[in-house]
Amino acid sequence: MYLWWRFVHIAAALAFVMAHGTAVGVAFRIRGERNRERIAALLELSSRSLVWMYLSLGALVVAGVVLGFMTRAWGRGWIWTAIALLVLLMVLMYALAATFYRRVRDAVTSRRGSGYRISDEELEDILSSGRPHLLALVGFGGLLGILWLMVFRPF
Repeated sequence: MYLWWRFVHIAAALAFVMAHGTAVGVAFRIRGERNRERIAALLELSSRSLVWMYLSLGALVVAGVVLGFMTRAWGRGWIWTAIALLVLLMVLMYALAATFYRRVRDAVTSRRGSGYRISDEELEDILSSGRPHLLALVGFGGLLGILWLMVFRPF
């Protein structure tokens, strides 16, 4: 059974990265887009991928917990550090991404009379921010940290 749970854990990690890759791709693609309808469509695509991201994250966590019991790893520091890093990463990524995407969504959907509530100049400022780069750096760095802990089990 151990190999099957390990397979599920790794497969769920791959599914998580694949589903999340859509959101990452959209974050970088909208930086160069100025057509509000296209930006809205890209944001919808990103939102739809989040369902699969959270389902795969759930499978990843369940399989990780089962493997923790199977390998008697709960007394080791690396597994608790990996869990703490995952929780921190989730909170940080949500805080960074939610504010950015909320501002972009408001810019492309909020109307005022016959025009948009947020000007083209404000939209330009939002889209040209470095937030997508920061999100990618934090997300990739955090996942590399968790992978390092799981592979090397330093403590």
